Parts: sequence; structure tokens; C-alpha cells
Amino acid sequence: MKKKWMAPFGILFLAVLLFFKADELAEGVAWVKQRTLTPLLAGLYAMQNDVDLSGYTPLKERESWTKENRLVMHAGGGVDGQTYLNCMEGLEQCLENDCNVVELDFAWTDYGKIVISHRLNQVPYGDDLSGVQSDPKAYEEFYEGKVCFKYTPIRPEELISYMKAHPALRIVTDCKGNLEEILTGLLEMARAGNCEEVMGQFVIQIYEEADYDTARGVYPFRDWIFTLYNYPYDRLSWSKITAFCLDHDIEVVTMSEGYAGEADLELFSEMGIKVYVHTINSLYETEKLFQKGVYGIYTDYLIREDLRYIDGAEDSDTGREQ
Repeated sequence: MKKKWMAPFGILFLAVLLFFKADELAEGVAWVKQRTLTPLLAGLYAMQNDVDLSGYTPLKERESWTKENRLVMHAGGGVDGQTYLNCMEGLEQCLENDCNVVELDFAWTDYGKIVISHRLNQVPYGDDLSGVQSDPKAYEEFYEGKVCFKYTPIRPEELISYMKAHPALRIVTDCKGNLEEILTGLLEMARAGNCEEVMGQFVIQIYEEADYDTARGVYPFRDWIFTLYNYPYDRLSWSKITAFCLDHDIEVVTMSEGYAGEADLELFSEMGIKVYVHTINSLYETEKLFQKGVYGIYTDYLIREDLRYIDGAEDSDTGREQ
């Protein structure tokens, strides 16, 4: 009789053990994958997609937003310990902290409206914005209300006016689909406000090569970022990405911390291309990345003043001597 109970008990015990050790097990699998499968696949894809760079010359150093900004404030910056808010309070806080490069998320509705929010069907701060995608009434309700009951959502036309009033501000676009429609809508708002010049304050993130021509068809933007978080892994090649940036005068590539561990950072640096990594909120991690050759980071909470504490970092990331 005892033996009949031992097998189910053993299975139950093993299930409980696995349940409470799930995180450790997942970390172990991720660790093995990161050090075996991921580098192997990266090597195979690189062999298929590599480009001969022997005929290329590095990008020339020029005056741009990167020179004095090693930080990009992610999704409008974190406020009160919350992230992905894309709110006016966050934008104002960034400028108060002398952080002039701010990434914002842009979504496009079925009825032709721009919403400054991190996706309309995946809202990390709890609000259900799924109705905004197809319902103009829901759009107005969102903009007449508050994010998380207390923060002010940014209307696109208000953003244009705010940029006009703050010419040092640079807005990095993170367009969740419909890149052409979103950029066209922003251009129309700028023209309606007699301030088309603010379009020069946008830094356009592209997600694959074809996006460059799409965005250039809307406006002759000057500042670009090639961001890799949606880039097809089977086309990943550092020399191929470098060649594209050199061909199109793109001086910044953005990638995850995991990709930064695989990337040929020395190649990017030699070719005058700056690498930013997202999303980093630790000075310790920032210092490690800078030591590896990463130029800048996207962050929710770190500010220019914090970079003073990193050994070897430029004073407030502006190039002023300490």
C-alpha cells in the first residue's frame, strides 16, 4: 500500500520543487542559450549577411544631438516610480533635469489620429486604451482624462507647440506601426501651427532599412537612429548594419543590452557610429556598458548629473571638464 502512494507523492514533490524553482530554471536556460545557441545563430547569420567594408570611410564627426547627450529619456521619463507614462509631467521633468533628448511612443488609430502612448492594446500603467484604436469618442475621453488618475497625456498638437517653445528639445520617435502616417500627421500639425521648423527637432527611429525611404518621403529629416529591437534576427549582421548607416549618414544604432554583448562595438566605433543601449536604470550597468564601448543609454530615471559619478565619464555627459 505504501508503494502505491510513493509514486504520486514523488511526482507531487517534484512538481512543487519545479514550481518554486521556476525562476532559477528559467535563468539557467537563458544563461545556456545566451552562451551557446545565441552566439552560434549570430555567427551563422553574420556569415550569410556580412558586407565587405574595405571601401567604406567612417562618418565624419558633426554637430548633433549626441554630442552633449549620452542619455535618452525613455517613454517621456519615469515619474514617481512609474514608467511608460508618456505624460507632460515627465516631459517637463526631463527638461528641468537638463535632459533634452526624450523618446516618446506614437500610435496611429483607425480613424487617422495620433496618440502619444505606448501601444493602444498593451498599456503597462493599467488603463485600457483598446477602444481608442477604433473609437473617436474614446480618444477624446483619453485626452480629457488622466494617465494613472494623475498625469497629463500629451496631445500631439500640444507637443508641437511645446517643441517650438523649447528649441533645445529633441524628440526621439518610437512609432508603433504606420510610420509614414504618424510622421505625415506631425508634419501637418507643424505646418498648421506655422512652425514647420520643429520637424528638425525630431530624431527618427527606424526599425528596418525600408523605413528610411519611407520617412525621407515625408520630410528631409537630419537625425536618425537605427533601432534593432524589431530587426529580424536572421538578417542580423553588424557589418551589414554598419554599411547601411554609412550609406545613409545614420550616426546612431540602438540595441538591447543582450545585443550589446554580441555586437562588434569596436567596428561601430571605428566607423563613427555611436551605440546606445536600452533601457538602463543602473549607474553600475551604465559604467560597465561605457567601458565596453557603448556611447549612451536609454533610461527612465538616470539624469545628466548622475553621470558625474561614473569614473571616466564626461562631466554631465556634455564634454565639459570636471
